[in-house]
Amino acid sequence: MPELLNWDVSGSDLADLDPANFDFIPNFGFRYIGDGRTVIISALSITKAGHSFTDEQLIQYARLVQKLFDSLRELPTDTYLPTRIFTDLDFRTYDSGYAYKFCTNETYRRYISQDSFLLSSLERYREMEHQGEPAGDRFEGSSCCAYTIADRELTVLTLSGFDTHIYSLARNLRNAGLMRKKFGPVVLRVRLRPFAQALAKALARTGGGSAKAETRLVRYADLKIHRGQLSLRDVEGFLPELTPRVAKVLRSHGRLPSIFAKPSRFEDEREVRIAIAAAQDVANCTVIKGCGLLEYFERID
Repeated sequence: MPELLNWDVSGSDLADLDPANFDFIPNFGFRYIGDGRTVIISALSITKAGHSFTDEQLIQYARLVQKLFDSLRELPTDTYLPTRIFTDLDFRTYDSGYAYKFCTNETYRRYISQDSFLLSSLERYREMEHQGEPAGDRFEGSSCCAYTIADRELTVLTLSGFDTHIYSLARNLRNAGLMRKKFGPVVLRVRLRPFAQALAKALARTGGGSAKAETRLVRYADLKIHRGQLSLRDVEGFLPELTPRVAKVLRSHGRLPSIFAKPSRFEDEREVRIAIAAAQDVANCTVIKGCGLLEYFERID
């Protein structure tokens, strides 16, 4: 591997960061909250001039660091295979005519049929895995990003997306049997684009989000590795100190893999994810009622 200049942000190397900007979370990293929105920076390295990771080295690095954090947090570990490296082009907007919702009879009767819709935060999905629920994923919001900056490469593990509402659908009925077993026997066909637009507008009227929805396919890999670029201007002031400006840049640039990538074990779900950003961190879950969203759903089971 290339030589690295390392900061262990899970420990004490950066413990002198300004407490007005960064909170230290033992065995997790440094939390920055700027403009009401959070990012947690767990590990960070930068290569010396003229060096960068090969794809194989980057995957090995991400795997080793993830296993370290699994151990520190006393969480289940894995070999984290197979995996791949994403770029922004892997997260194109998805604009198919229909998507599909699977749910229980009770959820349909008590909520959806009554024009009541639940949006989840990434934090809620993380908690659900600890509670043993099938949709739970402790890696929601996490990413391992490698950014080329001039003749160096910055690698950072972050947890972000705290400011985002999520509504999940399936892109087609290819795995309908599995999805019924996992989520419930009721199958609803959804007019995707008008529903996403109406959902965002309804949320904006409540003051809970913007009026714009991102609709993208979820991509699958055990390690959510992302490669991109940053300009020198983006990281001005960095080295030797981690600054609020850099934290905001990392929060923004890691958004796509943190929200629209999931571990390989979820690949059969073929998820379409509607993400709606807010001006600040969002509640664990948000319910939208009586906004006419039911008109975009048709029960087909």
